[in-house]
Order: sequence, then structure tokens, then C-alpha cells
Amino acid sequence: MNFAGITEHAELKGRLRGMVSGGRLPHALLFSGDPTGNPLHLALAFGRFLLCKARTETDCCGKCFSCLKTGKLAHPDLHFSFPIILSKDNRSSDAFMNPFRELILRDTGIGLHEWSDELRTENKQLIIGAEEVREVIRKLTLTSLEGGLKILIMWLPELMNQDAANKLLKILEEPPDETIFMLVSNGADQLLPTILSRTQLIPVPPIARAPKLNESMLTDFRNFMRICLSFDPAKLFPWIEDMHELGRERQKQFLSYCLEVFRESITIKYTPENLNIADAEKEFLTKFHPYITKSNRNQLTEAFSLAAFHIERNVSAKMVLTDLALKTNGLLNKK
Repeated sequence: MNFAGITEHAELKGRLRGMVSGGRLPHALLFSGDPTGNPLHLALAFGRFLLCKARTETDCCGKCFSCLKTGKLAHPDLHFSFPIILSKDNRSSDAFMNPFRELILRDTGIGLHEWSDELRTENKQLIIGAEEVREVIRKLTLTSLEGGLKILIMWLPELMNQDAANKLLKILEEPPDETIFMLVSNGADQLLPTILSRTQLIPVPPIARAPKLNESMLTDFRNFMRICLSFDPAKLFPWIEDMHELGRERQKQFLSYCLEVFRESITIKYTPENLNIADAEKEFLTKFHPYITKSNRNQLTEAFSLAAFHIERNVSAKMVLTDLALKTNGLLNKK
């Protein structure tokens, strides 16, 4: 996790180095982008660069004690905050640091789906709560153990609840001395405008990769669309029961995948050369895309987005998905 290990984002790396060499390092940065662009690893590389005791103009040395510690995500002045399963016994991310560290060190381009799988969340939501931010503030108000900067990397800040967001806003407004905040978001538009206004945005573009097939999502989508086309209750209700058992996070991921398929259906219809998906998905879209038309695509997008909104707010998944199936039936069969 140094700049040299990130072969993409040459312009962004130059911009970050320029902030340091030019004495223009802001106290709060927002690395925003899709997980495929590896915004988390870019933030980690920058944190390692800042904490290095013998950095060059272009990168950290990779050999000093500071680099050795940051390389293992164990530097005492490099702090982390990320969404967890809140419970009576676990209110901060400290209890989940080991699996978080292991996931980052073995994988790149991680997002909420990978973290949910790592924790086996079942039907529980991942949240950054108020006590988590209170613990972050406590750590950052302490003296630096290495006698330099203190850095906080908060991953997926869009999953803060309202109390947590308000507490973070206060410390962003009056940051401790020699403290750098790095927020790493996959959905910056979900953050409070007041938080956005107090951070310097670092847009991280996605990286073109070989298409990866999400077989389980594709299977669920294909089955749901077939059920909706004919609206077969004998098949619909068992499908909904299975989806209910998977839990809220998986339901939201499915709805997000559906929205992406609708977008890809329009792309394959009009600009197929711009589509970069796995062969199995392309084969399915070739047959499916005629059902997505100019007269129903916006309504489908609105219906699935609203369903995701309701799932997020703990509305009964069975009720939401039943209603969504009825709407989808009418829209897919719309002439």
C-alpha cells in the first residue's frame, strides 16, 4: 500500500504529493468513488506517505519503522473507523479491527458487499454509530505517539447515523492540531452537505477491469423478472421468503444490482460497444433488454429505488417486494 503499488491514478497521486510539497495539505479529504477504483487503498497509500520518516518526493521509503507499521495497518497514529454490526457489547469498530485488517491486506477494491460477507451479517445492518465517532474523537485528542501527524481513515462514512454524522461534523469544524481526516466513500452524495463542505473532494475514477460475473445476483434477477412477467404467486412468495431470509443488506444489494441491469439494458440497446460485462450477463441481456423501453425504464428505476429506500428504513421486506413485483409486472408488460 504505497504509491508505487497503485499502477493507476497517476494524476491523483501527483495531486496528493503536490499538496504536501506545496504546503497545501487540508485537514480533511474525501476520497470518493466506486470500489473498483480502490479509493480505500489510495487513501492508505497517502497515509503511509504522510507518516513515513524518510519519504522521497514521490513515495514512502517502505523501510522505516513507520512504514513497516503502516504496512501492517498497525501504526499507533493511523486510526480507522468503519461500519459494524452494532450490539450491546460492540459499539465501536475496534472489536472488528482484525477481520477488517485481514480483508484489506488480502484484497483490493473492497466494498460493502465484501465486508458484509466477511462479517456474515445475515439480516443485520452495518452502521457507524455515535459511540464509534465519540471513540474516534477521544483517540484524536490524545498526543501523537510517534511525535507527528495523527490520521483517521473513515471508510464508508455514508453509513453514519444522524447522531454520528453530527458528532463528526463538530470535530471537522474544530479539528485537533496535526490531525488529518480521510473519508473514503462509495456514495458521497449520501453525506450531509455540511460534511461535504468541510472536506476537499478527491474523486477516484473506476478502473477498467476484466468483467466479473455475479452469478447469484444474476440468478435472483432472472428468476424475479420471470415471476414478475407472468405474476405467478405460487413462485413469487417462495422467492420472497428466500430473499427475506438473506437479510436487509443482501436485499439492498439485490435492488442495486437490478438498477444496474436496467441501465445495462439501455446501453446494450443503443451503445453495446460501451458495455463491459461478463459473457453470461451479456447473453441474458441480449434476450432481456427488449422488455426495458423508453416508456417504462424511468418508472422501473423509480420503483426499485423506492423499494431500496423502504428496505433501508426497516419496512417489511415481504411487503416491499410483493408491491414491487406487482409494479414490475405492470411495467414490463406495458405497451
